[in-house]
Amino acid sequence: MHGCGVAVRGIGLQGHMQNPVGEVICAAIDRLAKTGVPVWFTELDVPEYDADLCARDLEVVLREACAHPKVEGIIFWGFMQGTMWRNNSWLVDADGTVNEAGQMFLNLQKEWKADARGNVDGDGDFKFRGFYGRYIVEVMTATGKQMLQTFTMEKGDNTPLLVDLAHA
Repeated sequence: MHGCGVAVRGIGLQGHMQNPVGEVICAAIDRLAKTGVPVWFTELDVPEYDADLCARDLEVVLREACAHPKVEGIIFWGFMQGTMWRNNSWLVDADGTVNEAGQMFLNLQKEWKADARGNVDGDGDFKFRGFYGRYIVEVMTATGKQMLQTFTMEKGDNTPLLVDLAHA
């Protein structure tokens, strides 16, 4: 997509959210996704006086944004009390304590990390469902030999990971 001869490589969607509704967020991203360029949530904050509600509202936004295939990334407006212009939207209090919204964010990160264990099937395949990103695969052979291999799973990449066991 071009405008005035300049390539448009993404759309920044300001994420100043109050009372977010998942369906509304998804519909907005869907409309922007029709342009064919990646969408970035920028300036994400969810101001709310009630700490529990702030955490729940932020979770709604993060789940919708991270679940949408056209969302390329999320940039927080800030994360620490006293360094943001919007009150009651930080993840870390001024004394360094992670608050409820910050703990929810850390919990989502743990939830979204793939940790799959198991055995290969009859064809020598091990299938798992994971997120895009960098992985470290640890293989333990029947003889007890341990092998490590790293790989990166990119969007749209369905290429199977092949682990060379010839020298195992």
